[in-house]
Amino acid sequence: MLSPDPPPTPLLAFFLRYPNPFARHVLSVDVLSRRVDPITGQIHTTRLILKRGILPKWATRWLPSSATSGGRGLDAWVLEESVVDPPGWGEGRDLQGEDGEYGRQPRLRVQQGNLNHRKLMHVIEGGELRAGPNDLKATLKQKFGSVGKNEACKWGK
Repeated sequence: MLSPDPPPTPLLAFFLRYPNPFARHVLSVDVLSRRVDPITGQIHTTRLILKRGILPKWATRWLPSSATSGGRGLDAWVLEESVVDPPGWGEGRDLQGEDGEYGRQPRLRVQQGNLNHRKLMHVIEGGELRAGPNDLKATLKQKFGSVGKNEACKWGK
């Protein structure tokens, strides 16, 4: 997906998306750690997010007690890890056919997965926000995901 905004705008929006009155399914967001790598300038962030999903009525019989989630909801703890590469991160690197200007634009890589309910379903998803391939003033959003049971999904790309 290509956004007309330059990379810094969607990167900022990513970190400001919660709390949000329009995302009532997100109950809390806590920053567990944030550090800047002194050598690369990368910003590494780990956040813990509590989300509530609504279950179909038929699923409430065989899932954990929905009474603890205020009705038909199912609370899920999600661990999110992100890395922001600063402007200039790609200078002097082989970017596999990409324009050299691409490596001078900031980039965000993120991965998140549920911590509980993994016997039922383990979901890992992630993505990357970076300058567009033909328009550096636009932002390309790429996503990936996997669904499995227990350890069928592996953390890491």
